[in-house]
Amino acid sequence: MRKIAIIDIGSNTIRMSLFNVEGEEFYELLNKKTTAGLASYVKKGFLSRDGIEKLLRILNGLIKTAKVLGFEEIKIFATASLRNILNIEEVKEILKREIDEPVEIVSGVDEAYFGYLGVKEKYDVSSGLIVDIGGGSTEITSIDAGKTVYNNSIPLGSLNLFKKYSSGIFIPKKSIKRAEKYVVKKFDPIYSENLKSDELYGVGGTIRAVSNVIMEMKSLQSNKMIKSEFVFELYDKLKKKDKKTYEYVLKVSPERVHTIFPGTIILMEILRMSEAKTVYVSKFGVREGVLTNYLSEGRK
Repeated sequence: MRKIAIIDIGSNTIRMSLFNVEGEEFYELLNKKTTAGLASYVKKGFLSRDGIEKLLRILNGLIKTAKVLGFEEIKIFATASLRNILNIEEVKEILKREIDEPVEIVSGVDEAYFGYLGVKEKYDVSSGLIVDIGGGSTEITSIDAGKTVYNNSIPLGSLNLFKKYSSGIFIPKKSIKRAEKYVVKKFDPIYSENLKSDELYGVGGTIRAVSNVIMEMKSLQSNKMIKSEFVFELYDKLKKKDKKTYEYVLKVSPERVHTIFPGTIILMEILRMSEAKTVYVSKFGVREGVLTNYLSEGRK
């Protein structure tokens, strides 16, 4: 049995998943999340010294934890959190010098593909749209007849949208329309693509948080499947700063109280574009996809 640790450096959180692997089968033993908010340390496109030091501190702590638990096989990757910064080469050199394990910077297209591999572990996806709204980017993959027909990454996420239009806890009312227009502008290059789909498969923390809040709001038994109309309803309540709705947010995803509204704006625009009626929320995502890809490379 192999013991493999996967560490995901995101714009908002850094997560470590510990897996037991037997052949092609794997199951997660532990999922540890640290809210790092790396996007908040990016100034004029550069990750600050404080941000770099925080990243090093968290990574070294997670690596130590993994090794203490007997996980010597460690795979670390970063997504938009690092690939979009202007001082990426400097940060890569520092990571190479200060971290015992290599850190891979994953491209947007690869991130979307890994999300697809993760969803495939849970769902028999023959057709549909796979969406991962992260803190610093949004990945969209379209599947038709069991094959990937479209794969793209948009440099827009819940955290960087929040940062652009707010200096407090909420996006102020006067900036909401500007934020919505900005989202439309960012998605403008892909509106011409044929991304219509009745079903949307969501991965990542933003969509999980949205589904968890909707589950509380609508008294659902599960968050694994939500109607698109519920997302629009949630948007209206968050926009109005409905007290009861934000109580739900604080109950199920308190660390996302500032990013859930911008994340919902992005998701709502994707639902409009795709005309999807249902959102399936996948427990598996990019980390499981990275693991699946890593295992397949080892078999070549």
